[in-house]
Amino acid sequence: MSKSRSALFFLQALILGVFVLGSSARASTYSLTLSGNVTSVDPVLVGAPFSVGDTMSIRIIYNDAGSDDFPLDPLVGQTSAIFYSVSIGSYVASSTIGKFFVRNNVPSSGVFDELGGFSTSLVGPIFGSGFSAYSSSYELKDFDEIALNSDSFFIAAALLSYFDTRQLRVDFRNSLIANLIVRGDIQTLSLEPVPIPAALPLLAAGLGAMGLMGWRRKRKTVLVV
Repeated sequence: MSKSRSALFFLQALILGVFVLGSSARASTYSLTLSGNVTSVDPVLVGAPFSVGDTMSIRIIYNDAGSDDFPLDPLVGQTSAIFYSVSIGSYVASSTIGKFFVRNNVPSSGVFDELGGFSTSLVGPIFGSGFSAYSSSYELKDFDEIALNSDSFFIAAALLSYFDTRQLRVDFRNSLIANLIVRGDIQTLSLEPVPIPAALPLLAAGLGAMGLMGWRRKRKTVLVV
């Protein structure tokens, strides 16, 4: 096999390996969505694009292999999110800076289990008197301390019924530093792996087939000679 053909075959195999490894890495990326309905808007603002009863949700995309900000604390874990977004009715704001935390306390410690998340750099449309979203949070508390069994974020979705307190919150602010707070209740929790783009496996398969065909063609030529 000539050096140029060998180099081409090696390059194709290398690219295929990169895609396969990349696909495996992406398998540890998850999307958490907490959804419910708006329960209060304080104060009621004329021109606001939402009202009580509107759908409300917070979505977090994270990698479960992410580092824990508190590695020496066995009871509290905190991890950065890859993507964080909130929606209220048709209003949507998002951020790439967000964190979520898991607080698992030993039974009968007197401190409840808690799962929460927050973002303080939301970017979304401006409405009304110059208001736009600037922070959001969610909070689930279990006073019986049975919802969580570690300070690591779960891979399988926890039972929402284990939590006694389930709240969503989005804060809005304008140039006058006036605040508008929208609260909602969490009614559903879903946790799903983030699928890799469909084109990647196809491309990887194509590159592998090209490499195999080139190798077989060269081998056949050598055998004939």
